[in-house]
Amino acid sequence: MPAVASPATQARLAVSKRSTGDAFTRATESMLAVLVLCLFIPETVAIFVGSVKLTPVLIVSILLLPMMLISVRIRLVWPDFLVVALFGCYFVSTLYSSTLERSLESVGRIVLLSIVPYFAGRFMALDFNRLKRVLRLLILLTAITALLSVFESFFRFNIHSKIWDFPYRPHHEMRVGLTRAHGWTSHAIMFGLVNASFVPIIAVALKEKLNVAGRLPLLKLFAVSLGCFLSLSTGAWGPAALAMVFLVWDYYSPVRHRHRWLLTFVVLIGGYIVLELLSNRPLMRIIMMNFHISSPTAWHYRWRLYERVYSVMPGHWWWGHGLDTPDEFVGFERSIDNNFLLLLLTYGRIGLIMWISVFVSVLVFSGKAVWASTPTKYIRLTRAICFSLIGIMLTQFSVALFSTPVSLYWLMLGLILGMTLVCRSEQRVLERRRKQQKQRKRRQAKPETPGPYGGAYAPRR
Repeated sequence: MPAVASPATQARLAVSKRSTGDAFTRATESMLAVLVLCLFIPETVAIFVGSVKLTPVLIVSILLLPMMLISVRIRLVWPDFLVVALFGCYFVSTLYSSTLERSLESVGRIVLLSIVPYFAGRFMALDFNRLKRVLRLLILLTAITALLSVFESFFRFNIHSKIWDFPYRPHHEMRVGLTRAHGWTSHAIMFGLVNASFVPIIAVALKEKLNVAGRLPLLKLFAVSLGCFLSLSTGAWGPAALAMVFLVWDYYSPVRHRHRWLLTFVVLIGGYIVLELLSNRPLMRIIMMNFHISSPTAWHYRWRLYERVYSVMPGHWWWGHGLDTPDEFVGFERSIDNNFLLLLLTYGRIGLIMWISVFVSVLVFSGKAVWASTPTKYIRLTRAICFSLIGIMLTQFSVALFSTPVSLYWLMLGLILGMTLVCRSEQRVLERRRKQQKQRKRRQAKPETPGPYGGAYAPRR
């Protein structure tokens, strides 16, 4: 018969196991902070191992993924399976055009740069203090780099090129008399998009007095707004402006929450897509040309992208061209400034449908807990992150998604799913309290029944 440990020994073992788990969780949090720091290192800083380009983010992701899988038991929800299916489609598509080794290298890199931030967001949402710490670090670094972009726009001095010793190549196209700032990223739109993503989050933190932006939130809001503006990119201005419209609508609209957000998604987002696809944004074109923000040939070029992609898709509609990109799309001068077209070209209809399905599934999963419920501070913050996610998604109509916004996009996907689970728990507690209050009021309002001896008694249920 096996020996049974004494209660004191069992208690000591439980405390030791808990301490070990806490230490591993703290190590995972520290590695997550390192990942956030690496997001702000330029992509040119990398080492090559054979044909594999190891950037700092990729190296930390390789270490962080097993740590999160071991230390955290994340509750899986149905959008997680769509994420797995998405990368499965990517792998099948690349196998059609390349060897197994090349497919594993390509898809493995995409998975590490996407899945790790995705699970990092789920990990952050498990604890509000952890969520605050990581968001503070992200917002602080974004605000600092945004303020440094002033020197780049006005004096063509990029401090990141000096720190990391790589040649600074200012954007060839100046707008409104300024140089388009690209900060630590490789493109101005990507730099502006990172800053635009934090505008609604800091605004809600400031409004609700949530300490997720750290000290001086008003200064940080000004900094990220300035960084968004100095990118001089409508691909960044549009999401920031749309997010602020969402916030004003959320706070001041008299319409009920359930009907308000259905109307918002159908009219605003649907209208934007229809305007982009069918009308080629004629109003935006007039405004941009009058203010000399863009050239008239840019809009004709964007429309031609659709014709160019469709002309090479026969025979590749379902699985795309994989890693064998057609010759007419190779090179910067003939790049695809539309992420949805790029997904169609590379992974076909199945990959494009899965990409859109993952985004839609997150908003559907958040559902009643985030959009149709009485808003609390936590729900307001979750909505603000949803606004940022919607902005990044809409920007993909005018630019391919790459650099830091890719990791930021997946981080927000994971955050929304994790925070939605918290919102649902919060709503269940509130509903339980409401039911208890209603039952208490009903009992208090019910008249007493006289007893057989002149007293009063409550009828037996």
